[in-house]
Amino acid sequence: MDREFWLDGFNFFHHWDRTRGLLRSDSGLDIVRAIERSLRILGRHLGVKCRQTLVFLDGGLTRNETRLGDLRIRYCGPGKKADDRMLADLGELLDDARMVTAVSNDRELKGGLRSYGASCLGAGEFLALIEGKKGVSDHRFGKGGGKSGKVPPSSWERSEEARVMREKCRTLSESEIRAWLDYFGGEVEA
Repeated sequence: MDREFWLDGFNFFHHWDRTRGLLRSDSGLDIVRAIERSLRILGRHLGVKCRQTLVFLDGGLTRNETRLGDLRIRYCGPGKKADDRMLADLGELLDDARMVTAVSNDRELKGGLRSYGASCLGAGEFLALIEGKKGVSDHRFGKGGGKSGKVPPSSWERSEEARVMREKCRTLSESEIRAWLDYFGGEVEA
């Protein structure tokens, strides 16, 4: 098995400035078109280092996998979360799990994936990798990183992390909540 990148799709798309606005309820796009456009943008930005990329997406009409060029997309099924499917699929890989680098800012998910042997990157680190920004270490891919294998984050990564945390703490608008409930088939609780 070659090294694969597994992306927590919505977590990543909400982080990336090129796709974040597409997923907002005021973007003028329904959720299906917003996802499709986000995937196409990601597909255009993947370089040789990221050729083996699998994007996990919450929900979907059925649990299935599809392709968009070299990009593989795995829908989790109605009412299902990408986090759960990522953990289940990684658990099935056994020894090959160490060939997976997961991309998410979700600490709980990353902890679970690491327990199976996967490497993890934050969304900002993966963006720096695909956008070719300098200062990104390859220590998580078996190169460099010094004795400990850890590289202190640059000021860019720290500020990006802070921005992501502010975004995660933002309250959803009523229209955003309705859009997600419509997508997952839920109802508003009274």
